[in-house]
Amino acid sequence: MAVKRKRAKITHKEETMILDYSRRFRKLGRTQLAEKIQAEVKWSGKPPEIEVLEKKISKYRKINDPEEEPWDMSKLDKYPIPPEALPSVILCYVYRLEHGDTLLTVREAKWVSRIYAIWKDKAEEYVKALDYIASFLALGEVSMEFIERSSTRNRDLATLHSNLRMMNVIWLYGQITRKPPSEELVRWIKNKMDEWPEELKAQFPDWFREADNERSHNQAIQE
Repeated sequence: MAVKRKRAKITHKEETMILDYSRRFRKLGRTQLAEKIQAEVKWSGKPPEIEVLEKKISKYRKINDPEEEPWDMSKLDKYPIPPEALPSVILCYVYRLEHGDTLLTVREAKWVSRIYAIWKDKAEEYVKALDYIASFLALGEVSMEFIERSSTRNRDLATLHSNLRMMNVIWLYGQITRKPPSEELVRWIKNKMDEWPEELKAQFPDWFREADNERSHNQAIQE
């Protein structure tokens, strides 16, 4: 009698990474990309099998979303961008041509237009930071939309989405300030985490944990 192999459990964070790779490396074949994902993602347990990853890659590549198409000037009629934000969008568009694995998407261009003014005092890292943050926020957005379309577990879906959006804002705060969060914010977010699903707790930002460890260390020294 054949023994049925137990499939590796994939967390929400790991699922998002598979989606991200599927979006960014569209030129790679399914098997090659599955091998890359299996090797590069930091899995919480046993990595998924190649065939499992291949199926997920196919599923994510079939997403029919016009905002996931490459952005160019012809998209301005349907997806207007404020004139004052357009130079920043073009800078990111060219930066992605030079350094990225894929072209700037419509969704990412929209995020650039929303947050472009935040880093104007950091000119030397401006385009790199803007491209990174817009890509991160776009990934979070498309991930939540895909979960909403495909999930059969609607009971906690609204809570999950609300928490993920809150995490995005707090994470963006950390990127803007470039400093550890205050003790009050750490305490607030830890209390809020009690309401979160276990999968979301695994995505608790590293800079919160580092700040907490640093404060504990400083307190120990003072005592």
